[in-house]
Amino acid sequence: MALVCAACMLTGCKKDNVNNGPDIEGKFWVPEEFSEYEMPMAFYFQDGFMSCYAYALTDESAVTLTEETGKSVKKGNLVMYMPIGTFTVVRNEDGISGTINIFGLETGVIEYSGLTGDSVFLVFRDKGGEVTDQCQCYTMEKLGFPVTGVVK
Repeated sequence: MALVCAACMLTGCKKDNVNNGPDIEGKFWVPEEFSEYEMPMAFYFQDGFMSCYAYALTDESAVTLTEETGKSVKKGNLVMYMPIGTFTVVRNEDGISGTINIFGLETGVIEYSGLTGDSVFLVFRDKGGEVTDQCQCYTMEKLGFPVTGVVK
């Protein structure tokens, strides 16, 4: 082991998982066009799993989400609406773009670019490489949605 460490120091080895920019994971990403809906939807990437969450913007949308999910949802809550599948992220050297490989979804990959702490541009491609959708996304906080709880 000591030889491996010494060789690594001499050759300038780098860890593969060095984070050189903002992270796509751990944030609720809302497509810009969904921000006007009564129940905005958000993508969530965490621990190798992608989900779609719905946000209860009003008391009425909280009631609807409670009925649809069977979970107790209140105004201001995010609730897991649809599990999508497992994923892996391949980050480009620039740290603000990369590819998200989705398993268990019609979409083969999601390319992301322009990643900041509160925005990202997503391009969805099917397994044949054709673009099926694209959207500018922002975090819940950036869009002014106060999240009072997350229901899984």
